[in-house]
Amino acid sequence: MKILRVAEDSEGTYITAEDGRVFRFGVGYTESKAWGDIDDDNWEDLTEVMLHPDRDLRILYSRVVNNIDYVEENWI
Repeated sequence: MKILRVAEDSEGTYITAEDGRVFRFGVGYTESKAWGDIDDDNWEDLTEVMLHPDRDLRILYSRVVNNIDYVEENWI
């Protein structure tokens, strides 16, 4: 599954997948890592995914989402 879009606003960072799912990371996440205990390896992988929107979402799932209990997944 591919990432279609990465956006950021006052509510947080949003990653839109090609199947319509939107993953939201709360405000301050990208700077403070406040939404989970992410080690440096995971943080680098997330940064890489966000900088390269055509990367496979499996990186996001396996390296980041599994380490955060409260990622919000919404359907549009």
